[in-house]
Amino acid sequence: MPICVRWYDPEETIQVFEVVAPWSVDDIYSAVDKGYQMSQHKPYFDIIYDLRRSQSIPTNFRSSISYMSRMKQPQVGMRVVIGMGRLIPLILALVRALKPDLIAGIHTADTPEDSLTIIQGYRKEHLKDY
Repeated sequence: MPICVRWYDPEETIQVFEVVAPWSVDDIYSAVDKGYQMSQHKPYFDIIYDLRRSQSIPTNFRSSISYMSRMKQPQVGMRVVIGMGRLIPLILALVRALKPDLIAGIHTADTPEDSLTIIQGYRKEHLKDY
């Protein structure tokens, strides 16, 4: 599957969307649905979008933005995008132009370790239990 959705940790507090090229808009819909099903009863979790193994965005990516916006869950804390170098700003600019609320709070990182550091820093600052 071009987009694998899994939990990073045994406590199921960090959800990972690992994207492998080639991927399609249908893969996005399936992954978003799976992520929602996995996490809909969680009180809080963070998300890492790992795009290191993808070199491009799918044709018609724009059509998936409204769907992702509708499926955004309120219990999500940090969302961190890693990988894809210069394509990340392109993706974020496209989403920002169509659904600015969808990218509010998204951070970028170069490595998984950097993404975990960002998440841990946010948790220490904003959550009492971490």
